[in-house]
Amino acid sequence: IDLIGESSSDIISSFGVSSQATDAFDPAWDSPEPPGDPTGNQSQLYFPHPEWGGVFGGRYNNDIRSLIEPGQSKTWYFEVNADGTSRLEWGELSAMDHEFMLTDIDTDQLIDMKQQTSYIFSASESIRHFIIEVGNGVTGIDGSEQDIPAVFSLHPNYPNPFNPVTVIKYDLPDAALVKLDIFNNLGQHLQTLVNKNQAAGQYRVEFDAGRYASGIYIIRIRAGHNTAKRKMLWIK
Repeated sequence: IDLIGESSSDIISSFGVSSQATDAFDPAWDSPEPPGDPTGNQSQLYFPHPEWGGVFGGRYNNDIRSLIEPGQSKTWYFEVNADGTSRLEWGELSAMDHEFMLTDIDTDQLIDMKQQTSYIFSASESIRHFIIEVGNGVTGIDGSEQDIPAVFSLHPNYPNPFNPVTVIKYDLPDAALVKLDIFNNLGQHLQTLVNKNQAAGQYRVEFDAGRYASGIYIIRIRAGHNTAKRKMLWIK
């Protein structure tokens, strides 16, 4: 995926899958993002993985994962550092049994990457946040048409650690009254992200921690008789 900016471009970034890769750091596949222009005038696209460590702040220009099993999906989170009007470009996607959806987190725009080969945006903020979700044989990643999950599940938020937005996904095997809350590490309630009846299906919701301090936060979901919790780490 390429980033074309007004004054500079970044055309060395890529995401994908390989039978020889894992979802963790693989030195043969995942390469660090080179340092940017010290003046800050260079456009950059990178996949942040502070949990992988490494040089240049845990930023990578390649993020290659293991194969996506049928009926499953995987999410790639990336950031763009650019000013003015910029464009994301990608080639024609030939995996006909896969779906590719790009989400502009800052504007909540959803783009079908098989129907379009570029996305133009105006970078009013220095850092823009995006997600690419790829599904293998799953229709309706955006939630319009979904396979019914077999079990209740609260998935790990992604990215984690995050700055400042992360996506929380959960599965409902049956219709239920769903309440999803965010707490700080002291157990103080901060936000209710979901509080309504929902049909069986796969769901996702965004949490923006920009107004809170860095630290550990807790996700708690209650759906009918099911309850689950997960921890997430917000790093500025």
